[in-house]
Amino acid sequence: LSVREVEQLIKIGQPKTSSTPANQVATTPAVTISTEQIVFKEFLSDRLATKVEINKASTGSGKITLNFSSENDLNRIIELLTKK
Repeated sequence: LSVREVEQLIKIGQPKTSSTPANQVATTPAVTISTEQIVFKEFLSDRLATKVEINKASTGSGKITLNFSSENDLNRIIELLTKK
């Protein structure tokens, strides 16, 4: 996705869903991340060639998750992050 496409998705918003089905547990709503944070997530994902997730709590804290598929993939990501 380009930055413009991400901005457009944010502007349009996601469609409203109906009430929670009886077999699903209601969870607290996810805190949305800003356009700059989405752009950073996409940049990091492209740079590391892996899926990146940013999860924020309503308190402002959160975590960034980097997915890897194998020990070699993890080592590749570590090498990219520690390269000088």
